[in-house]
Amino acid sequence: MQDPTLWYQALGFLTGFAYQAVVVFFLLSGWLVGGSFLNKLHEPGAMTSYAVDRMTRLWIVMIPAFVLTLVIGAYTGAIDPGTFSYAVANEYSAASFLGNLYGLQDVVLPRFGGNFPLWSLANETWYYVLFPLLVISFTGRSTFSRVASAAVCLLVTMNLTGSIVLYFSLWLLGAAFADRDHRLCCAALDRSLPAVYCRGLSAAQGDQADQ
Repeated sequence: MQDPTLWYQALGFLTGFAYQAVVVFFLLSGWLVGGSFLNKLHEPGAMTSYAVDRMTRLWIVMIPAFVLTLVIGAYTGAIDPGTFSYAVANEYSAASFLGNLYGLQDVVLPRFGGNFPLWSLANETWYYVLFPLLVISFTGRSTFSRVASAAVCLLVTMNLTGSIVLYFSLWLLGAAFADRDHRLCCAALDRSLPAVYCRGLSAAQGDQADQ
């Protein structure tokens, strides 16, 4: 565009920081959501409460937005109200609708209605899934729960896109800022191989002393 108006230049300047704003959003999300989860981790029903809160937080916005997208699509002729599609490749299909609710956009499905910002909600959805698994893999009460959580976390990560995994490091950084008591770090160190070795060595020395 030649000689854009001043308001257009201002709009371009403000919207030019979209990705930087998302980075800040992920940091804040990790700080708020991750910190809240760590604070309530040992409360009864913490996992159930966390899952309901996260699902509600996402769906209370996404479902009305998707319905509005369908209405606009039907009004503009982008979709045919008389047809009903389950095709994965169709960005207006039922599969796309449901898949986007569960964060599958850009993983196995297109963004519903071609809505570009939905990529960030896919990221956020998977961070809500990965963080509890990561925490349990260090703080679980049994060896089985820790190993199982770590295995599921690894399996999920391997099937996500590189950008989702990359931005997760920023989300975790926000959670680390919220972990002022270093609970997760202490748990990780406590489960580490050197710590286990030292405890085993101390126990062996104690047995020898008793003999």
